[in-house]
Amino acid sequence: MSIKQERRNALIAVIQSERIDTQSELVAKIAARGFHATQTTISRDIESLKVVKGPKGYELPADLLDISKWKQSIKDHGVSVDCVGEHLLVLHTKASTAQMIANAIDHESIQGVAGTIAGDDTIFIALQNRDAQKHLAAQIMDLLE
Repeated sequence: MSIKQERRNALIAVIQSERIDTQSELVAKIAARGFHATQTTISRDIESLKVVKGPKGYELPADLLDISKWKQSIKDHGVSVDCVGEHLLVLHTKASTAQMIANAIDHESIQGVAGTIAGDDTIFIALQNRDAQKHLAAQIMDLLE
């Protein structure tokens, strides 16, 4: 693998692992991983990888994300999540997306999920126990930030 590709892989890893708001932060993080690159080089890498700067800092395009379909669906279409009782989550979504997200959840092997019921913009996620509920709620809240 070329030095350029190794640097770009490091850039992807940095953006996936933490919030980065400036190119100078990226230059410093890449340097900490052993790659000495100028801001101009990082700027070219960003453009080549189609990385965009959004309200949450630099973000990778979907084809570079190491993220499952259900997580990406929640990131793109989720609105909020509420814990109800000890075995239920209520996930609110954008209009007409609940069934797509529920289908993605049902087809993953998400530990502790017993099943889902979806309407137009709301999903009930049944969980096997309170720990599973807390864990999945935390994951979903992270995706919604």
